[in-house]
Amino acid sequence: MSKLFGYLVVFALLAAAINVSVLVWSGAKDPASDAFTAYTTPPPDFVAGPTENGYFMLVGIAAGPNADPTKTGYDIWRETENARGHYFYDYAEEGRAELQVPLDLTQMIQA
Repeated sequence: MSKLFGYLVVFALLAAAINVSVLVWSGAKDPASDAFTAYTTPPPDFVAGPTENGYFMLVGIAAGPNADPTKTGYDIWRETENARGHYFYDYAEEGRAELQVPLDLTQMIQA
C-alpha cells in the first residue's frame, strides 16, 4: 500500500511540474503588459541638486533649530572632502552641534 502511495505522490508532483512548465512556456510567447513594464522599470537615477540628498541631512542632524540640517551636512561633507585623510568633523563651528536632548541619561536608558 505504501509503495502505491509513493507512486501516486511522484505522479502528482510530475503532473504539477508539467503544468507549471506549460504555463511558463505559453506565457513566454506573450509580450509583457504595459502595467507590468511600468511597475518593473527602475526609477531614474539622478539627484536634482547636490544638497538634495538624505545623507547630508543625516550628517547635519545635530544642526541648531535655526540652521538647515541638509546644508550643514553638505558643508561638513565638503570640509572632510577637502581635508581627506583627517577623518573628523569640526563641530566647533557655529550651528553644527546645537542639538539638545531634554532627557537625562536615566530616562533614555531603561535598565
